[in-house]
Amino acid sequence: MTTRRSRSAVGRLSRDRSGQAIFFTAFALLASLIIAGLAIDLGRFYVVRARLANAVDGGALAGARVLAQGEAFAENAARNFAGMNFRNGYMGTTGHSFSVTVDMNPDAPRILVSGKAVLPNPLMRLVGIDQVNVALDAEATRRPFAGALVLDTSWSMHGAAIANLRSGATAFLGFFDDTVDQMALVRYASGRIIPFQLGHNFTGPMTAAIAQFAAKGATTAEDAIAAGTSEVESVDEPTAFKALIFFTDGRPTSFRDNFRVSGVWYDGVLGGYANPNQGNPSGYPPNCLWEPEMVDDTLVAGRPARLPDGRLARNIYILEVSRTQTRQAANAARENGITIYSIALGNPGADQWNRPDAALLIELANLPSYPDPFGPGTIVNPNYDPSQPTGGFFFTPSAPELQEIFERIAREISIRLTR
Repeated sequence: MTTRRSRSAVGRLSRDRSGQAIFFTAFALLASLIIAGLAIDLGRFYVVRARLANAVDGGALAGARVLAQGEAFAENAARNFAGMNFRNGYMGTTGHSFSVTVDMNPDAPRILVSGKAVLPNPLMRLVGIDQVNVALDAEATRRPFAGALVLDTSWSMHGAAIANLRSGATAFLGFFDDTVDQMALVRYASGRIIPFQLGHNFTGPMTAAIAQFAAKGATTAEDAIAAGTSEVESVDEPTAFKALIFFTDGRPTSFRDNFRVSGVWYDGVLGGYANPNQGNPSGYPPNCLWEPEMVDDTLVAGRPARLPDGRLARNIYILEVSRTQTRQAANAARENGITIYSIALGNPGADQWNRPDAALLIELANLPSYPDPFGPGTIVNPNYDPSQPTGGFFFTPSAPELQEIFERIAREISIRLTR
């Protein structure tokens, strides 16, 4: 009897243990399924969240870059960019939407993009979590721009070239905001003038001044850069992005300084021919200095016999000083945090003295190197300074392409204005 009871007890114990094993196995499977569901749905959540973050971030930046073109334009740009980067139904989401708020505060214009979507949880429904709401915000601010257009209107720009320069410079203005940004206009040839000093409400006055451009005179680049620098430095907004847009179709052929003629000192501009091999020109202009504050007027003075450094006023030395002072003026601008974008218009088939000095213009923009636009190889800038702002160099042999280049620079600046 004892033996049978023991076997019966053992049988019951075995069945109990078998039932417990099934229970624990089922529990473990359910727990594993919940954990797997959590991992899968959580992974989908992070993917959706990251994609939505990219959409609202990019939308805010896209809108901020075009704030100057109006609130409606900026709002549409932000909404379109966000929508293209988070399509309806992405990863099974439903009910996604974006809202855009634009604040045109002149001190700190900004745009806020909010996005939301509903993410179904097919596996987490097992524990009662049917869906997750994903919502994110992104804000981009646009700092103000303080810039000067420094434009060459020398005699070599006659004809279609000056007309295309007018179109390009005018198009550039359209990318900026009269109330947020500040702009100045410097026109140069033998001397230079400032038709519009740095300030707001620039579009109308600068457009009118640009429309009056005519080609005449030599190329006094250094004094024009110095004038543009002085204008931009006057900005009273510490967060502003400061830049000079410097255009030329040639090389520096004149410079400003104090010259002595017949015992009298003059503040004037002395020029020479573009080709240093032409020696000491006798009539460019005839026996005179130019008026520095005008683009083509002469001073009532003879031609100086010597340069301020004591050398004879020979053509080769005039060109050497003109180039050196242009380099120094640009360096002074960059030391003050001003970014320089240089634009060159020139005929690749012309001799080197009748086309822009690409090496100098690359140096003005503070680029370490750049493909030579006039031949094979690369131009290396020996004076590249990584501590100074780096701008850009743009070359075209075709005057009709100037508008595209000005617009490209405007877009690049717009990117730098947003954060």
